[in-house]
Amino acid sequence: MASITTRVTSGGGANVKNAPLSNAEVDTNFINLNTDKLETADAVSTNTATKAVRRDANGDFSAGQVTVTSVKTGSVVYPTTNASQTHMEEGTDTTTRYMSASSIKQAIDVLGLQSIGSVTKDMTGFEAKNTSSITVDEPTRVLTLTPSGTCVVWFRGKRYIVDSALTVELPNINGSRFVYLVPETMTLATTTDFNTAFENNVIVALIYWNANAGKLILLGDERHNSARDTTWHAAQHKNVGAVWRSGGSITYTANDASATTIALSSPIVLADEDLEHTINNSSSPSGYFQQTLSAVGSFPTLYLNGTVYDAIAESSSPWTFGSTTAFYNPISNGSGSLADAGEGRFISYWLIATNDQIRPIKAVMGRVAHTSLDTVYAEIFEDYGLPFAEMAPMYHVVLQTSSSFTQSPSRVKIVAVRTMLDKQATSSAAFTASSHSALSNLGNDDHLQYVHINTARTITANHTFSGEISFTGTSKLKLPAGTTAQRPASPAVGDMRFNTTMGMAEIFNGTLWGGAGGAQQGIFYENDQVIAANYTIASTKNAMTTGPVTINNGVTVTISDGATWTIV
Repeated sequence: MASITTRVTSGGGANVKNAPLSNAEVDTNFINLNTDKLETADAVSTNTATKAVRRDANGDFSAGQVTVTSVKTGSVVYPTTNASQTHMEEGTDTTTRYMSASSIKQAIDVLGLQSIGSVTKDMTGFEAKNTSSITVDEPTRVLTLTPSGTCVVWFRGKRYIVDSALTVELPNINGSRFVYLVPETMTLATTTDFNTAFENNVIVALIYWNANAGKLILLGDERHNSARDTTWHAAQHKNVGAVWRSGGSITYTANDASATTIALSSPIVLADEDLEHTINNSSSPSGYFQQTLSAVGSFPTLYLNGTVYDAIAESSSPWTFGSTTAFYNPISNGSGSLADAGEGRFISYWLIATNDQIRPIKAVMGRVAHTSLDTVYAEIFEDYGLPFAEMAPMYHVVLQTSSSFTQSPSRVKIVAVRTMLDKQATSSAAFTASSHSALSNLGNDDHLQYVHINTARTITANHTFSGEISFTGTSKLKLPAGTTAQRPASPAVGDMRFNTTMGMAEIFNGTLWGGAGGAQQGIFYENDQVIAANYTIASTKNAMTTGPVTINNGVTVTISDGATWTIV
């Protein structure tokens, strides 16, 4: 309050002049009183006035407005400012506040959101993923959530702002672990309990830590949007996981040990419930969801080491070499190891897409060394039981390994690559081809179990052909060849072979082997000198034999009526 000037009277806020006041000093006193004092209708008073009036420019009392910051009734002071968002949300302000209609509506809306959120557990998550980042320092095991700009987080309808970096130390314990934000305290914590992270706090990340090697295997981004349905999200996480939505067409060379790299087209889109992770190619990856994919892809390889998952450093040849052949990952009583697959064996590798923001595309080492393609094709990836749900299988890569494949650093060649469709969206699985011309690599002779139209094959199995077979060339047809002693023990009618003892082709007629009409030089015809089996010359046939000839004991040659047998 401004002071006033008096002639001789002293008092609170009075300046005593001890002399008559000038006109200017009198005017100043009136102005100060008019500005600062509350008045009754007829007397100067204090702030206990029953009616708030003020002097006009002429010094007269008149009704008007007085601006005050609080009103005191007895011992209670009531602020005249509107309630803030914090007052409305926390309900901690014990004083009564004057509120405008718009402020009252806002309070109702805010409290309504929180009431709904407490029941549905919805409206929980990050308002925008790009307003923060997640990093992990492996030596210290410290995970940091760093805001960029205004990082807004919602929890059950209540709004929070992350205005500084938050950290948590990851326990040095093997296995998967959720990292979550406790909104009331603005702190990070970890848990292995699903409900604690998903429903009772704001989930931030899913990590897999290998304490044996002091290594981060996976840093899964779980900064889901606050608009997502919490119950639906939990069900999707448990039962479905991520979905490979688009991109990732594979390029490879089959049956060539000197070319065992693969490449994937980018970008690859992985959908993790409401989150869409776009995986981009980079020759020097250092950013969020970057990896070397094109031309020659580079991938880390996961395998079970004991009971803990481990990773072999990313490589353009993720098929790992053992001592003489490629490794596989056999499991015994739930414990995994690395072992040579063995000479000529077939092994599986699986390419998967994950929500790991560091190296999202990974190879998973197969667990069986197969002796045939049929059994390796029958392998089921879901049996591998990987400990993180947010991944989508992409490709089943079938390899054959041999110590003779020295062109390959891993001693392998790619036999086949098969697309896995179990968890893919239709956009990435909807391939239709009306003709073989729509397929690629048709010139590759990579199906050795089939007869090739213009490539030589050696067929060792017995085959039966019920239709006619025509050989229209002008070259030759090669018969099986052997001596008389090597004739088959149980021939069938019509069997044909070349007898190297007699120098002629012969056919079995059901009883005897006989010449097929062939003659050496077109002059010499040969027959056996011993008849060792019964034989009947039909009535409509004549026979001729060059003698001498011997008929074994117990053997009968029957000459039917009308037939002639001439021995020359």
